[in-house]
Amino acid sequence: MNIQERWLRIGGLRSRLLIGGTGPVQVVFLHGWKSSADRYRQVLSLLPDHEWTIIVPDLPGFGGTERPPLHWGSAHYAQWVRALVHRLHISNVLLGGHSFGGKVALVVAAERPSWLQALLLYASAGVTPRNHRKLTFFKALARVGKPLLRVPGFRFITQLGRKVVFRLTGVRDDLHAGD
Repeated sequence: MNIQERWLRIGGLRSRLLIGGTGPVQVVFLHGWKSSADRYRQVLSLLPDHEWTIIVPDLPGFGGTERPPLHWGSAHYAQWVRALVHRLHISNVLLGGHSFGGKVALVVAAERPSWLQALLLYASAGVTPRNHRKLTFFKALARVGKPLLRVPGFRFITQLGRKVVFRLTGVRDDLHAGD
Protein backbone atom coordinates (compact mmCIF):
# COMPACT_ATOMS: atom_id res chain seq x y z
CA MET A 1 0.00 0.00 0.00
CA ASN A 2 1.26 3.43 -0.93
CA ILE A 3 1.32 5.62 2.21
CA GLN A 4 1.07 9.41 2.07
CA GLU A 5 1.68 11.87 4.86
CA ARG A 6 -0.81 14.75 5.00
CA TRP A 7 -1.09 17.79 7.23
CA LEU A 8 -4.51 19.26 7.96
CA ARG A 9 -6.00 21.66 10.49
CA ILE A 10 -8.42 19.60 12.58
CA GLY A 11 -10.21 20.99 15.60
CA GLY A 12 -7.94 24.04 15.44
CA LEU A 13 -4.75 21.95 15.65
CA ARG A 14 -2.17 21.37 12.93
CA SER A 15 -2.50 17.61 12.55
CA ARG A 16 -0.44 14.90 10.87
CA LEU A 17 -2.07 11.90 9.18
CA LEU A 18 -0.89 8.84 7.32
CA ILE A 19 -3.25 7.85 4.54
CA GLY A 20 -3.00 4.77 2.37
CA GLY A 21 -5.10 3.03 -0.24
CA THR A 22 -7.89 3.98 -2.59
CA GLY A 23 -10.52 1.39 -1.72
CA PRO A 24 -14.13 1.84 -0.71
CA VAL A 25 -13.77 0.64 2.91
CA GLN A 26 -12.98 3.66 5.10
CA VAL A 27 -10.80 2.72 8.09
CA VAL A 28 -9.51 4.99 10.87
CA PHE A 29 -6.95 3.55 13.31
CA LEU A 30 -6.14 5.36 16.57
CA HIS A 31 -2.77 4.71 18.20
CA GLY A 32 -2.08 4.26 21.91
CA TRP A 33 -0.60 6.59 24.51
CA LYS A 34 2.98 7.84 23.88
CA SER A 35 2.78 6.48 20.33
CA SER A 36 2.12 7.82 16.84
CA ALA A 37 0.77 6.88 13.43
CA ASP A 38 4.24 5.63 12.47
CA ARG A 39 3.59 2.41 14.44
CA TYR A 40 1.17 1.46 11.65
CA ARG A 41 3.53 1.93 8.69
CA GLN A 42 4.57 -1.71 8.44
CA VAL A 43 0.98 -2.97 8.66
CA LEU A 44 -0.19 -0.46 6.06
CA SER A 45 2.57 -1.52 3.67
CA LEU A 46 1.22 -5.09 3.67
CA LEU A 47 -2.37 -4.21 2.73
CA PRO A 48 -3.69 -3.99 -0.85
CA ASP A 49 -4.33 -0.46 -2.16
CA HIS A 50 -7.61 -1.14 -3.92
CA GLU A 51 -9.66 -2.59 -1.02
CA TRP A 52 -9.11 -0.05 1.74
CA THR A 53 -8.64 3.63 2.43
CA ILE A 54 -6.85 3.74 5.77
CA ILE A 55 -6.33 6.88 7.81
CA VAL A 56 -4.02 6.88 10.83
CA PRO A 57 -3.74 10.26 12.55
CA ASP A 58 -1.26 11.33 15.15
CA LEU A 59 -3.59 12.10 18.04
CA PRO A 60 -3.19 15.61 19.49
CA GLY A 61 -0.03 15.91 21.56
CA PHE A 62 1.62 12.88 19.94
CA GLY A 63 3.78 12.42 16.84
CA GLY A 64 3.52 15.47 14.62
CA THR A 65 0.13 16.78 15.75
CA GLU A 66 0.11 19.88 17.92
CA ARG A 67 -0.58 19.63 21.63
CA PRO A 68 -4.01 20.70 22.80
CA PRO A 69 -4.01 24.10 24.53
CA LEU A 70 -5.58 22.61 27.70
CA HIS A 71 -5.58 19.24 29.48
CA TRP A 72 -7.72 16.87 27.40
CA GLY A 73 -9.68 13.83 28.48
CA SER A 74 -11.10 11.01 26.36
CA ALA A 75 -14.18 13.05 25.44
CA HIS A 76 -12.00 15.84 23.97
CA TYR A 77 -10.03 13.34 21.91
CA ALA A 78 -13.30 11.78 20.71
CA GLN A 79 -14.53 15.21 19.64
CA TRP A 80 -11.27 15.68 17.70
CA VAL A 81 -11.77 12.28 15.97
CA ARG A 82 -15.30 13.30 14.97
CA ALA A 83 -13.85 16.56 13.56
CA LEU A 84 -11.30 14.49 11.61
CA VAL A 85 -13.99 12.26 10.09
CA HIS A 86 -16.10 15.32 9.23
CA ARG A 87 -13.11 17.16 7.71
CA LEU A 88 -12.27 14.16 5.48
CA HIS A 89 -15.93 13.73 4.44
CA ILE A 90 -15.96 10.03 5.24
CA SER A 91 -18.84 7.95 6.55
CA ASN A 92 -19.58 4.34 7.39
CA VAL A 93 -16.22 4.18 9.14
CA LEU A 94 -14.48 1.11 10.48
CA LEU A 95 -12.91 2.60 13.62
CA GLY A 96 -10.05 0.80 15.33
CA GLY A 97 -8.10 1.70 18.41
CA HIS A 98 -5.17 0.38 20.41
CA SER A 99 -4.84 1.05 24.16
CA PHE A 100 -5.72 4.73 24.74
CA GLY A 101 -6.87 4.96 21.10
CA GLY A 102 -9.32 2.15 21.89
CA LYS A 103 -10.74 4.12 24.79
CA VAL A 104 -11.22 7.12 22.50
CA ALA A 105 -12.84 4.86 19.89
CA LEU A 106 -15.25 3.57 22.56
CA VAL A 107 -16.30 7.13 23.40
CA VAL A 108 -16.77 7.94 19.69
CA ALA A 109 -18.83 4.77 19.18
CA ALA A 110 -21.02 5.50 22.22
CA GLU A 111 -21.74 9.05 21.05
CA ARG A 112 -22.04 8.49 17.27
CA PRO A 113 -22.83 4.82 16.56
CA SER A 114 -24.79 5.69 13.41
CA TRP A 115 -21.73 6.52 11.30
CA LEU A 116 -19.69 3.49 12.32
CA GLN A 117 -19.59 0.35 10.22
CA ALA A 118 -17.60 -1.51 12.87
CA LEU A 119 -15.51 -1.00 15.97
CA LEU A 120 -12.20 -2.83 16.34
CA LEU A 121 -10.48 -2.70 19.73
CA TYR A 122 -7.10 -4.28 20.42
CA ALA A 123 -5.51 -4.18 23.89
CA SER A 124 -7.96 -1.39 24.58
CA ALA A 125 -8.21 0.78 27.66
CA GLY A 126 -11.64 1.49 29.05
CA VAL A 127 -13.10 -2.02 28.92
CA THR A 128 -12.00 -3.46 32.26
CA PRO A 129 -14.24 -3.28 35.32
CA ARG A 130 -13.36 -0.60 37.83
CA ASN A 131 -12.58 -1.13 41.49
CA HIS A 132 -15.10 1.36 42.91
CA ARG A 133 -13.64 1.38 46.45
CA LYS A 134 -10.18 2.18 45.15
CA LEU A 135 -11.61 4.82 42.79
CA THR A 136 -13.59 6.47 45.60
CA PHE A 137 -10.52 6.51 47.85
CA PHE A 138 -8.30 8.17 45.25
CA LYS A 139 -10.97 10.73 44.31
CA ALA A 140 -11.20 11.72 47.98
CA LEU A 141 -7.39 11.85 48.18
CA ALA A 142 -7.32 14.14 45.11
CA ARG A 143 -9.93 16.47 46.63
CA VAL A 144 -7.79 16.88 49.74
CA GLY A 145 -4.40 16.79 48.01
CA LYS A 146 -4.91 19.32 45.21
CA PRO A 147 -5.62 22.34 47.47
CA LEU A 148 -2.86 21.28 49.85
CA LEU A 149 -0.28 21.10 47.05
CA ARG A 150 -1.13 24.69 46.06
CA VAL A 151 0.01 26.04 49.43
CA PRO A 152 3.43 27.69 48.87
CA GLY A 153 5.25 25.56 51.46
CA PHE A 154 3.98 22.31 49.90
CA ARG A 155 4.70 23.00 46.22
CA PHE A 156 8.07 21.26 46.36
CA ILE A 157 6.34 17.91 46.89
CA THR A 158 3.94 18.24 43.95
CA GLN A 159 5.98 16.07 41.56
CA LEU A 160 6.79 13.53 44.27
CA GLY A 161 3.12 13.44 45.29
CA ARG A 162 2.03 12.81 41.69
CA LYS A 163 4.54 9.97 41.33
CA VAL A 164 3.40 8.31 44.55
CA VAL A 165 -0.31 8.59 43.69
CA PHE A 166 0.13 7.35 40.13
CA ARG A 167 2.23 4.42 41.32
CA LEU A 168 -0.36 3.50 43.95
CA THR A 169 -3.17 3.64 41.40
CA GLY A 170 -1.22 1.65 38.84
CA VAL A 171 -1.59 4.43 36.25
CA ARG A 172 2.02 5.03 35.31
CA ASP A 173 1.29 6.43 31.83
CA ASP A 174 -0.07 9.61 33.44
CA LEU A 175 3.41 10.42 34.70
CA HIS A 176 4.44 10.95 31.06
CA ALA A 177 1.33 12.87 30.03
CA GLY A 178 2.66 16.36 30.66
CA ASP A 179 0.05 19.09 30.88
